[in-house]
Amino acid sequence: MRGGQVTFHGPGQLIAYPILDIRDFELNVRCYVSRLEQTIIDCCEEYGIDANRTENTGVWIGQDDKIAALGVQLQRYVSSHGIALNCNVDLSWYDHIVPCGLADKRVTSISHQTNKNISPEQVMPQLIESFKESFSKEIIPIELDDVLTKQEQADIGL
Repeated sequence: MRGGQVTFHGPGQLIAYPILDIRDFELNVRCYVSRLEQTIIDCCEEYGIDANRTENTGVWIGQDDKIAALGVQLQRYVSSHGIALNCNVDLSWYDHIVPCGLADKRVTSISHQTNKNISPEQVMPQLIESFKESFSKEIIPIELDDVLTKQEQADIGL
């Protein structure tokens, strides 16, 4: 239901699924997607990567190398799904699919662009900061223990 055809999620990607009522931000769907893209562009800039938008959804390096995929769904203006930013993902996984249905495009990562091994854990603080700036909201960290009982955590495999 999120669109975008085939995608890949795996080790080395930073996955973020913001759950927001976009009415609280006075956004329509296109503006919400644009802010998510800007969040990633700003995050990449911190690593010296010149990321951009193209006519295709997502965040790109130039016109042909996708560094982040977006797939959002909204129900009654509340978002689900979100972004997948390639940090140090093994890019050979993409050889098995046509990412997002774009056969003439490639996939890249922060590590590939910088020639450094940069993990999702290293990128997360910067992505959070970029998200905070893009949406003009303070981010309040919570622990799973604060929202889920031990039994609920066990039920979902945590």
